[in-house]
Amino acid sequence: MKILFAVPPYHSVNYQVPNGVGIVATVTKNAGFDVQVLLANINERIIDYHNRVRDVVVQQKIDIVALGGQSPCYTHIKQLIHTVKEVGATTILGGTIVDSSPITVPKNIGADYCVYGEGEFTFLELMNCLKSGDINGVSGIKGLIYLQNGELITSPPRECIADLDALPFVDPELCHLDVGLKIKPELIMMASRSCNYNCTFCYRLKGSSYRTKSLDYFFRELDFYIDKYKNKIESLLIMDYMFNKDQDRIKEFCRRIKPYNLPFRLQTRVDSVDEQIILDLKHAGAHTIAYGLESASNKVLKSMRKRYTIEKALNIIQFTKMQGMNVLANIIIGDIEDDMDTVSESEAFYLKYANSLDLFIDLIRVFPGTHLFGYALTNGIIKSELEFLEAGCPYVNVSKLPDDVYELLADKYKAFYSATAMITRRPLEKSSLELEVESDGVMKYTSYCPKCLGKNTVLIEDHPPQVNCVHCTQLIDIFRGRLFEGIDKSLYKFRIESCLKDLNDARIVIWGLTPQIRQFLIASSLLRRLLVKIVDLNFDKFRFEKYCGLRIERPEMLRDIEFDYVITGTVEKRHEVTKALEDMGKVASYIEIASVQ
Repeated sequence: MKILFAVPPYHSVNYQVPNGVGIVATVTKNAGFDVQVLLANINERIIDYHNRVRDVVVQQKIDIVALGGQSPCYTHIKQLIHTVKEVGATTILGGTIVDSSPITVPKNIGADYCVYGEGEFTFLELMNCLKSGDINGVSGIKGLIYLQNGELITSPPRECIADLDALPFVDPELCHLDVGLKIKPELIMMASRSCNYNCTFCYRLKGSSYRTKSLDYFFRELDFYIDKYKNKIESLLIMDYMFNKDQDRIKEFCRRIKPYNLPFRLQTRVDSVDEQIILDLKHAGAHTIAYGLESASNKVLKSMRKRYTIEKALNIIQFTKMQGMNVLANIIIGDIEDDMDTVSESEAFYLKYANSLDLFIDLIRVFPGTHLFGYALTNGIIKSELEFLEAGCPYVNVSKLPDDVYELLADKYKAFYSATAMITRRPLEKSSLELEVESDGVMKYTSYCPKCLGKNTVLIEDHPPQVNCVHCTQLIDIFRGRLFEGIDKSLYKFRIESCLKDLNDARIVIWGLTPQIRQFLIASSLLRRLLVKIVDLNFDKFRFEKYCGLRIERPEMLRDIEFDYVITGTVEKRHEVTKALEDMGKVASYIEIASVQ
């Protein structure tokens, strides 16, 4: 039986195998199964990866496709499940998308089996049952959810793994560690699992408790990777939620890692460190600490259950910075207790410290399984969990702020990113961007990363507003702020208006607001004049955006208006758009813009 673990490009850093996937795949391989992990290429489009998975399943006769992800990826995961089931593979889904929505997701996403909780041994037992043909035995496996004759079956939960030292090291060859180290020579490890805190915006696996690997185990694992990859590892990232709960353990960790002369970074809480621990970490080789700041209002911090004050946080952050270390921190606006006064406190803090710290500000995200999600559902702010998942978990206002103020803040924080926070992301300067149109009409840009000076070439049509440098993974903003000035808008204007000639009185609808469509709207006054409606299946994701004075609406709104032409964001969806229009009793011609190369 052949098993494929699919790791799609659903996140900006898509060249590494998540630790959870890696350890489940390793346990399964060590049990004698034929296992492979298919990793997305850096900056690979989602549709291209889905097609690649399908081709691998067909060509290699894969029996099982295992995949996972987080709640905002619901639609993409559902599409991938449909793609591989069409060619005969059994699908198994795990991860926080299942744990946080254990009824809605298994009922609707289409996976044959869903694994909830820690999945190493649930998955292995399921593989043994499927390999032996003992389908009835599935019912005795803890930690499974599946549909049987239309009824949702949920087996009892599996106990969390108490002894993390009993698990194997993640297989580096199976999980393509050499690929990740070639792109960025930073080893990613975990020294613990879970978290003892209960912040309102964060999802934590129910029934789990904080557990650590022994330091002996951790350093044996580190030695294993260093021995295997020698000089390819230049730094270490420790991905724990709570790296330093035990201060004696941290002191011992610092003592043992110092002889490695290996720079490392970590994330922790401001109430879990003191000045001595910060000094110990600095002397041991730590160069960056990410702190969970979240708000500059004590009222909001209390509501979030953070258990510290902004005064305590600022003291720790400033002391860390004084030691010459980098500090990363986020401010998230929109907690249940946020009002105009608390927002003013946080914004003032942000504007004061954004340039001296790697500080980011954004609206809070509400995710299934969190306290905020339960509050939004109970109070009718979110009407349907399924619709919320299908929309990609868009921003919703759970705060005391009026909706119109909340919308204004969304626009303001976009400006913050282009004016201030982009400084910390090392945005491209105009001189770093070269644009050209090839003989077949393909537009592409060549950029030189401001961090490593590595060369990146990407097709304009085929990338999100941000990409990662293929050499060092530095996040590069493409279409934000002043950066767009580096691209000749006249090229967009020429391409769109050459398609609109002789259509001066046409009524045009846009279906699918892609980054490229946005740029056409910016460049062409003719398109803006002819536009009567913009629709998108994920309309709620754009609820705070306007283009040409138009809000992005659900496709069903086209039923009640007259129009002549449709511009689609992606050609691949053309047949779906045609069918949807037919169901509304509408017929329209397409303008071939997105497909012009």
